[in-house]
Amino acid sequence: MKNTKKKNIIVVILTIIITTIILIIGFFNISSSSDISFIKLSDRENQLASMVGENTFAVNISYPDNIKGKVISYEVWENGKITDKNSILYGDTDIINKEETLISIYDLSDDNKKCTLNISTDSIRTKFDINLDKTVTAYTPFSVKDNVKTKLKPNNTYILSAMAFSNGNSMRSFNSDSLDYNYKEFKSTISKNNTYIVLKLDTFKTEKEAENF
Repeated sequence: MKNTKKKNIIVVILTIIITTIILIIGFFNISSSSDISFIKLSDRENQLASMVGENTFAVNISYPDNIKGKVISYEVWENGKITDKNSILYGDTDIINKEETLISIYDLSDDNKKCTLNISTDSIRTKFDINLDKTVTAYTPFSVKDNVKTKLKPNNTYILSAMAFSNGNSMRSFNSDSLDYNYKEFKSTISKNNTYIVLKLDTFKTEKEAENF
């Protein structure tokens, strides 16, 4: 029990350090031609992040004036159906310069039966322990890279990062360039025999719409 508590404290401290570094550096690596910009991490940042989880993604979100509400959430897909979902952050987009940096770190347990999703933004830090329906035999992460240009529109859904887990079946290797943050395309191409954790952004014209989502 003591070792578990000690490990949790270490993870929290590391997450805060990593988040602070990425948030600071992120402001210097933002592409103005896209409303969602992939932040490329240095080798040192990746090394630090690996102490929390195997796969780290950082994106900057720039909200246009016609988007006043947002919901950031995750979904778990198993056998072609949503089996778990949770809202992480919702409300208005009236934040500093209408920009937000989000970091997601996926940590697969040693027995491959659980994945911890660590989330950090400019305003919150939290984590979710997600139980996997079957023992994972392989996995592939993806997040859209810096050569993809996306303009946010109200009442749309965008993928920020995701993990695909194989349950002993063949698994499609996602091409993040072709996905272009497209949630509808993602749903149409996933395998019904595997498991997916998807971190997504929903956009709205008003804050009230986001709160009622």
